[in-house]
Amino acid sequence: MPLFLEVERTDASDFQQTLWIDGCKLGNNRLLYAKSPVVANSIAALLIHLEEHTGKLSHAYFKWKEGNPVANILGFIFLGEGDIAPLVHEVLRRAIADPQHRPIIHVS
Repeated sequence: MPLFLEVERTDASDFQQTLWIDGCKLGNNRLLYAKSPVVANSIAALLIHLEEHTGKLSHAYFKWKEGNPVANILGFIFLGEGDIAPLVHEVLRRAIADPQHRPIIHVS
């Protein structure tokens, strides 16, 4: 069952430990909405939560961010913006040692 997730980046000083996610159904699509100062960590946390509660590995699909990779890195360092897919993958890699239980990240 596909789910669509939108994470709105909030002020980094509003950090909290609980990620609240709201959802709705629009036509045949299930949409999830969250607000967080750290988008990649929020996506990774949801993927881990889904695997723990369903017993199935989650798959997340991303699109590569266009532009110069160096500019993307600088944007991430100074503005907190950047290519989310590799960041989510790295968070998952550090959080889950066993690759067999790690959610799968697809990028196209």
